[in-house]
Amino acid sequence: MRKSTWMGLALGCAVFALAAYGTASLSVTSPGLDGTNFKLSVTLDGTAGGPAYVQNANPNAETTYRALFWLGTGTFSTGGVQKSHTIFSGHDQATGVASFRVDLYQLAGGTNRVRAACRRDDGTYAQTTLITLHPVGSPVDRQLQLEYGTGASSGFCRLTRFGGTNPSVEVLGVDNDTLNVKRVRLGAVVGIDAGETGTYPVDEFESYQ
Repeated sequence: MRKSTWMGLALGCAVFALAAYGTASLSVTSPGLDGTNFKLSVTLDGTAGGPAYVQNANPNAETTYRALFWLGTGTFSTGGVQKSHTIFSGHDQATGVASFRVDLYQLAGGTNRVRAACRRDDGTYAQTTLITLHPVGSPVDRQLQLEYGTGASSGFCRLTRFGGTNPSVEVLGVDNDTLNVKRVRLGAVVGIDAGETGTYPVDEFESYQ
């Protein structure tokens, strides 16, 4: 089992390459989450588009993959309506499509939630149910874990939020044996809608292949 680690996020990240296009932006700020010195802050200005993410191309067409990272919701706001965008994704070597993704949702009442999805061979996605990050008005930094595997009707993706009751959601029996993970992206990856504003931090990324 190989491990790629990005701890605390310092000086542009040797493991990750930075990419920011359009109106979304990235910055390294202090202090970090979970006691680290630095974190990656993702800022949205209310304009659709973006994206702004860091990318790691160390995975080698992996058929199993596991990653952990810390997420805070900071000042992220969708303006009182439900919106979502992808904050973490793993991409297939041959096609570049997202083999899996993790989406951040903010509901109309302000509650922040996350869900995972993995792509089937037919191009559709199997989605988990939503996990609540924290209740309205009580932001808490959370550690998330994404687990992914491929197979002929035995593929899966599983998302766990640590803290509290450590809820875990999953989809099983996915037909995704033609897909793999060659690169991963973390930040405001895709699906940024007009009206999404504010800054949210991510930190302490670890991956296992």
